[in-house]
Amino acid sequence: MVIRMLDLLQNDLNICNITLACYVPAGSGDTIHKNRPSHGLAFKCFGSSDYIFSNGKVISIKKNDIIYLPKNSDYSVTKIVSGDCFAISFDLSDNVIFKPFAISTKDSQKFFELFKSAEKIWRSKKHGYNLKCKALLYEIIY
Repeated sequence: MVIRMLDLLQNDLNICNITLACYVPAGSGDTIHKNRPSHGLAFKCFGSSDYIFSNGKVISIKKNDIIYLPKNSDYSVTKIVSGDCFAISFDLSDNVIFKPFAISTKDSQKFFELFKSAEKIWRSKKHGYNLKCKALLYEIIY
């Protein structure tokens, strides 16, 4: 079942697992993604990129944008202006797939700090890190 962006924001999401929270430095990261294993949100810290999905849809993102990447999606990333990003990959307990979308943030510093905190906590692997990363992801979605 494919759902629109507004539905993601209004859906009572049950995040059952964070699979990764990471920082992707400029010039690194995969450019081709096949059958993405989990849902993902990425915050573009600097630069701009085009995400080209297998159905031909192109989503362009720039500094301070957030992109949602659906589970099971196929896409390629073309860097327009090299830059870095933070990303969080996650699983949902419900079998829902949302359409890919991007949004521009109004309080970019807040989102930057939330994504940065999730990456730092994930990397630390201290007790409860997965729960804290989930809490931060819920805050980002909120």
